[in-house]
Amino acid sequence: GLHRIPKVHDLLATLPAALFQRLRKQLDELSDLCQHIDSALVEEPPFSVRDGGIIREGYSKEVDQLRNVMTNSKDLLVDIENRTKETCGIKNIRVKYNKVFGYYIEVAKSQTDLVPADWVRKQTLTNAERYTTDELKKLEDVILGAEDKLCSLEYDLFNEVRDSIAAEVRRIKSTARAIAEIDVYTALSVVAQQYNYVKPAINEKGIIDIKNGRHPVVEKMIRNDM
Repeated sequence: GLHRIPKVHDLLATLPAALFQRLRKQLDELSDLCQHIDSALVEEPPFSVRDGGIIREGYSKEVDQLRNVMTNSKDLLVDIENRTKETCGIKNIRVKYNKVFGYYIEVAKSQTDLVPADWVRKQTLTNAERYTTDELKKLEDVILGAEDKLCSLEYDLFNEVRDSIAAEVRRIKSTARAIAEIDVYTALSVVAQQYNYVKPAINEKGIIDIKNGRHPVVEKMIRNDM
């Protein structure tokens, strides 16, 4: 709706009557609010504002990062695995996950002597050792909490947008009243044109003289052949 206001504003400029010029002055284009909403919210938001997916990409760096983690978590883990192989020279490592230990780096027993001193052992198996690192632990926290954090963050950002818009309620109401008045005049003009209504001549003589009068409701209810 806000996108339509500048067009209405321009059309009013073509109507010289004082009434329409008053409405034009009253009509705040609200371009700043429109731009804020466009930059913050997606074109087709979900039904519930608590389910996520409402904040537009590029509006919040943190939202984009969390979405990237959720979308590309496998790629991020593969990247850690590949970099760890190159850095440590351990060929047979795997970054894995289970519900008990979370994410871990599994190293064959034959290569544990190459494990850096800052790695933390999480579990010992018959043929392998499982470790974690600060980087992997941070990524694990982000991945496992990403969805909940994302929904919560998007809801908070939505509330911020809503509150900032609500703070401009006087401007919005003023424009809404002008639009409502314009809507009435537009509807009346369309009906007058469609059904050939004419403007009555008003006098102060106290005489009502109706010629070829028509009742707009009755003539629609009664057929011409009755």
